[in-house]
Amino acid sequence: MKPHDPDSPNGLLANVSHLQQALEAKRDELIRNHVFLQEVAVGQMAASTTWDLAVERIERNAFLLHLVLDALDRIAQGLYGKCLNCGAPVCARGLTALPWVALCQRCQEATDSRSAITHSTIFHAA
Repeated sequence: MKPHDPDSPNGLLANVSHLQQALEAKRDELIRNHVFLQEVAVGQMAASTTWDLAVERIERNAFLLHLVLDALDRIAQGLYGKCLNCGAPVCARGLTALPWVALCQRCQEATDSRSAITHSTIFHAA
């Protein structure tokens, strides 16, 4: 009998409920963090440096919350584990590490490469 492969479609399906629970826990944590960070930011409005850091943390938290909510939506729609760009399976090991991942490795690397080129172009143009 062939060993259980977590990257096979069946291996992913067997793990989706566990990943969904992890996503729901992360969602709840991020919502609590978001409320807390907003309260801290309001309390630190007088100091501009501290305010800027607080706003940055709120934005980063909100971005991650958005990714988590999107992943939960993909589970509900039956699209979880499929790359949003090409439809290829997303590596189950990657989903286990970061359950909100939305791209396969090939598409993620292409996205990262484009981002690096854009950042480099903007940085050197300044």
